[in-house]
Amino acid sequence: MEKKLKLPIGIENFSELRKRNYYYVDKTELIEQVLEDGSQVILFTRPRRFGKSLNMSMLKSFFEKETDPALFEGLYIAQNIELCRQYMGQYPVISISLKGVDSNSYEGAYKLLVQSICDEIERFQFLIESNELTQIDKKRYFELIDRKMEPDTLAVSLKGLTLLLEKHYHQTPYQYLLSQKILIAKKLLLGTNVSITNISEQLGFKSVFYFSRLFKKKVGLSPREYRIQSIES
Repeated sequence: MEKKLKLPIGIENFSELRKRNYYYVDKTELIEQVLEDGSQVILFTRPRRFGKSLNMSMLKSFFEKETDPALFEGLYIAQNIELCRQYMGQYPVISISLKGVDSNSYEGAYKLLVQSICDEIERFQFLIESNELTQIDKKRYFELIDRKMEPDTLAVSLKGLTLLLEKHYHQTPYQYLLSQKILIAKKLLLGTNVSITNISEQLGFKSVFYFSRLFKKKVGLSPREYRIQSIES
């Protein structure tokens, strides 16, 4: 007799849902759509109880460094092998939910918000041992996990964490994304006959002209020149 999957009532954590074999409506095509959009900021507008939290958890599980690829086995996105190879588990992800910030007073809400942000920032404790950060940087990190932080510190806490991660990895998340796209473009230009226009589209650039201009800025050659040079050599 086939074992029925459990219904994930109240479960909003993608990793938990997949590992504990709950029923899951596959929405991983959203990952493709996010990457194809190419925007730096995306607003998801959905009604209550539509699964926004689970979708955000799914995106985090896909992009976050050292993720478990088994979470996505058998799902739509796993069919796109090139996309998974390029993006899965490649990024530090900052994920904040305000669902738990629920209080009848400003003071209570403030404490809950600080707790939520501190819990997230504490996930990046490897920054304490980073050889790329100065002692001043590390002092700033400790200020960001102080649960008695002042409002001024809270206001810039996520930006502060982003800057520390940028310094640790030597680039912003967006720059890292572009560098990965350029690496993939190089491989496609050298190892396939895929047209430059199609490569541009596959990598999520809105126009081949922007892709060619960016490629030349990063590599020193246009995509066409890069491909011709490799053939001649």
